[in-house]
Amino acid sequence: NATLVAENTLLRSETVRLEEAAAERDMLAELLDFRRENYEHTYLTAKVIGQDPTAFLRFLILNQGTTNGVQRGMPVVTRAGLVGIINEATPLASKVLLVNSAQMAVNVRLQRSRATGVLFGQASSDMRLRFVPLDADLQAGDIAVTSGLGGTLPAGIAVGKVASVRSRAYDVFQEAEVIPVVDFISMEIVLIISEFIPTDLDPLLGTQEPGTQ
Repeated sequence: NATLVAENTLLRSETVRLEEAAAERDMLAELLDFRRENYEHTYLTAKVIGQDPTAFLRFLILNQGTTNGVQRGMPVVTRAGLVGIINEATPLASKVLLVNSAQMAVNVRLQRSRATGVLFGQASSDMRLRFVPLDADLQAGDIAVTSGLGGTLPAGIAVGKVASVRSRAYDVFQEAEVIPVVDFISMEIVLIISEFIPTDLDPLLGTQEPGTQ
């Protein structure tokens, strides 16, 4: 009986190990497909090894750091879309500020109408879309992708889906509640866009036009 119990325990342990290996293989296969479809970037695969311990998930810790080239400002994505940006990095780990954090503001373009706006993180898990022109066609269900404006992120990465719209005739802009396209809670493996370095546009925006004083 003792031998059978030991063998049964070993089999259960092996089953758990194989199921975990299969789950990780499936996640890696999805990310590999994403890399093939979005070959214009260079990616570094990273595992989630820590997260914000509070009820409001605002950051993740990854197992890749400066030793492997990770730098502040690099975008972090999954197949679903934008996770956030690298906020801090040590030699062996890095911290991702999630896109729904109150510290984040992302320039976006609405995929259907091509109107632009800015997505802000807020206290809830959702985001607030602001600065959309009143005459823009903004509807629930619209997908917001990074616009590339400002030079802080590559263009064309899905960020969120419009849940509801607020538009009043006396306002200057429309606003909307937006749900992130990424499920932060269940995230285990992500991709860091490792060749992207944010561009500082301030020197150019402050440059006078030729002939002006």
